[in-house]
Amino acid sequence: MLYYDSDSRSGSEHEARKTFDRPKKPAPEERPIRRESLFCTELNSVGNPWEEPLPKPDPNLVELTQYQEVQLLKKVENLIPKVKDPNKKGHLSRLRAKLALRRLKRHKHLPIFDLDKEVKLLGGYMTEDPRVVVNAERVLDRFQRSYLIDNLCGTIASTNYGTLLLSNIEATPFRSLHSGATLKPYIRRDGDSAPTWLKLTDELLRKTNRHIKDYEPPPRATIDYSYVRPQHIAAVNNLCAQFFWPGIDMTEALQYPEFSCVVTYKKLVIGFAFLVPDVRHNEAYISFVLTRPEWRNAKIATFMLYHLLQTCTGQDVTLHVSPTNSAIFLYQKFGFKNPC
Repeated sequence: MLYYDSDSRSGSEHEARKTFDRPKKPAPEERPIRRESLFCTELNSVGNPWEEPLPKPDPNLVELTQYQEVQLLKKVENLIPKVKDPNKKGHLSRLRAKLALRRLKRHKHLPIFDLDKEVKLLGGYMTEDPRVVVNAERVLDRFQRSYLIDNLCGTIASTNYGTLLLSNIEATPFRSLHSGATLKPYIRRDGDSAPTWLKLTDELLRKTNRHIKDYEPPPRATIDYSYVRPQHIAAVNNLCAQFFWPGIDMTEALQYPEFSCVVTYKKLVIGFAFLVPDVRHNEAYISFVLTRPEWRNAKIATFMLYHLLQTCTGQDVTLHVSPTNSAIFLYQKFGFKNPC
């Protein structure tokens, strides 16, 4: 008798199929086709003859200094009115705009575009320093947002390391953020002092106008002592960078303006003094006292220091000063002593 077994049959066919399967031959490798380009003599070339080749780097090229950029900007500005060709005039105008933008960014302490650095960042050859803050929206903006629109940030810059002049902002009473008290626009207005700079100005005016009989210089403006305001910050930071060290930002002083004194003559900041209240229990700290060299020996720093000490009577006041600094004699007159 014969029995039909589907499993055994399928298994035998599967084993037979396994037995008679032949290995597959490997596919032959395709050889690259040699194609001639219509635009290049080399085979398989993808170059475009209408594209100019990149120039080879010149080892003699060096970066322009800031002074050289300013001189180049002046030359371009003087050259533009003399050029009649519209194409050349357009190139010079674009160059002037680029140089003026770099100069303006330096005045505003903003980062300047560096092509070499950007290429290295995109190529992964270097990483950006997280300590460098590129954001222009700083804490000063919450005090100065109205000045950004109405008064060009309250300052006009002449040169990169030059003098920052204050804008025409009317002095008015304001309320302190620290105590809530209403502060007067001026602490003092001095019309009697005659610093060296004002004496020299009068002497130059008399010598220039010596051909005028009985000539007298115009009356001097007053030396104004006031509390720190947002329009003072840029000029104060500029002086700190020149006479102390770069990177100082006195924006925090706007939170307690009654513990500050900024001295101005017309639109020029000639001195300032700042005190930090409550650094410890019953202790205050004088952080910065400065008067421009040409405005010294006129009791300006004396009054500023006197004003700061009057704001924190009954508290201990400390400061740091170099032993080689001549201001140490002024501090000794007010009773400061070396703890050592």
